Amino acid sequence: MHPAQHATLKHASTLPRRGFRPNEACHVIGVKKTTLYKLIKEGKITAIKVCGATIITAESIDRLMTPPPADAA
Repeated sequence: MHPAQHATLKHASTLPRRGFRPNEACHVIGVKKTTLYKLIKEGKITAIKVCGATIITAESIDRLMTPPPADAA
């Protein structure tokens, strides 16, 4: 591997995670794939296509997993 490629890979590992494959997202959220796709269909989770791969945005997982403020109830 060329040193410049190694430096790029090393830097990439320090970037915050911005997306997950469906299997990873299921593990993070604690649901099965059918539930994940239901959440996507309902608009509760955002999925995008990147080079044909489905990626679940980390932002939408954070939004789903964050409870509403106490005064919102």
